[in-house]
Amino acid sequence: MNYATHLMLSAAAVAALSFSSVATVEANEVCQDLLAGQTINVGEVCVSNDEDTITVVFTTENGWEMSKADLYVGDWANGVPLNNGGNLTPSQLPHKQEFDPSVTTITFSFSMSNFGLTCDSLYLIAAHADVSKGTQSETAWGKGTRPNPSGGNWGMYFGYQAVCPDHEPPPPLQVCEGSETGYAFSDTRFSAYGASNWGWVIEGVEPGDSGSAVIYAGAGNYSGGTAVGTFEYDYGTNGFFSGTFIIDSAFGLLETHLHVGADVPRHRNGRVQLAPGQFNFNGNRDTFADDGATYYGEVAGGGTVKVIAHSVTCTVQ
Repeated sequence: MNYATHLMLSAAAVAALSFSSVATVEANEVCQDLLAGQTINVGEVCVSNDEDTITVVFTTENGWEMSKADLYVGDWANGVPLNNGGNLTPSQLPHKQEFDPSVTTITFSFSMSNFGLTCDSLYLIAAHADVSKGTQSETAWGKGTRPNPSGGNWGMYFGYQAVCPDHEPPPPLQVCEGSETGYAFSDTRFSAYGASNWGWVIEGVEPGDSGSAVIYAGAGNYSGGTAVGTFEYDYGTNGFFSGTFIIDSAFGLLETHLHVGADVPRHRNGRVQLAPGQFNFNGNRDTFADDGATYYGEVAGGGTVKVIAHSVTCTVQ
């Protein structure tokens, strides 16, 4: 088995996040869409852990069922398993389950010691399933990064940051109240693209660039607003982009969304669609906590990109 090496999430980015209890966020579970035929959302793949076990659950919905699931779980530092053609295929995924008749839930559980890893390790997950709905049959992958985006098949992988259970007495309860949408500041407003909602687009980011921008919340109509944190980014010359939301201690982080692409999001008819749920980099989130989140993945097509960093925060009382 060949292993393609990729860049790891930087230690500095991970160290910038601490898993506190300001907001109610499950930091030790990650769910990715299960995509069939590259574009059809048929369910999800969820990864969670306790002190010594990692669990991966495939689920399908809306009439879709699974006859087989293939899974790879390993150390992020080792990279993704590829065949001799440089592709990620189901045959490269060693853990398998088959069902006849088909099912809507498939669960894998492993001792972390099987992989020489622990409850605070960064894992690499590649999840594949054979799915069907009536007479339609498709291959499906857990949404993530394609190791061979310029050719070959469309197999994908994603990262999972395990979190050790906290056996210490819980700290005094803090309440995080309200919610405000926010964006990383730039000189270019959404209105420059004809959008009716407010926000900013960081333009002209090229491979090799890095930088930071203040995140302002509640700045509707581009007036007022509160600085709630910082968005830091690094666009490597290898085409991989990392972005980190760092939230100030007076606030808690409830949601993040990130867009990184040659253009802003648009409908098929070309109309601008600056809704955070449509941002193209959302599936590349590696870590999330109440005071920060980190994204890491390859930029489709490379080249100069536009970046939109969106957050929803609350205020600690």
